[in-house]
Amino acid sequence: MMAIDSLFFTIVNRGKANSVLHKAQECGAEGGTILLGEGTVQSKLLNKIGLTEIHKEIVIIPVSDQLSDKLHDELSKAFLFHKSNKGIAFTIPFRRWKPGLPGQNETADSSTRENASYFCIVTIVDKGRSRDCIKSARAAGARGGTLIHGRGAGIPTDFYYPLVIEPQKD
Repeated sequence: MMAIDSLFFTIVNRGKANSVLHKAQECGAEGGTILLGEGTVQSKLLNKIGLTEIHKEIVIIPVSDQLSDKLHDELSKAFLFHKSNKGIAFTIPFRRWKPGLPGQNETADSSTRENASYFCIVTIVDKGRSRDCIKSARAAGARGGTLIHGRGAGIPTDFYYPLVIEPQKD
């Protein structure tokens, strides 16, 4: 069993996630999760004709640091992530954080933050409020985003986020 240091994400057009996951398993990944999402398009023409959403699939794979590097290389080549509208791959490292513990640094390493090409911002909002988040992100300079609709059990957990996730969230 490998050490899990990060979560490796890819966001691809609907119908491509199984191929991505299969290729990742060929590279050594032990499994993954596929979620459905919506990409948000920032195009005046598409907005006028009502095509502001693109169906997406999000692949989440637990990885070691070594496997993460290999997946970035192999999947980017195989699925042409360097080209527009082909998808994106990124990794989010695990970091232990418990709110309220004294002496704990709550911010990410500034050198990592300054060198990043993209940023991942995760928000959990009431159903129907996700468009407000996208508008705010665009006002702050983001070019787009991906929405994932979910449902929580309403049971408090601090495994990923120290908050209660109630049913019908975006």
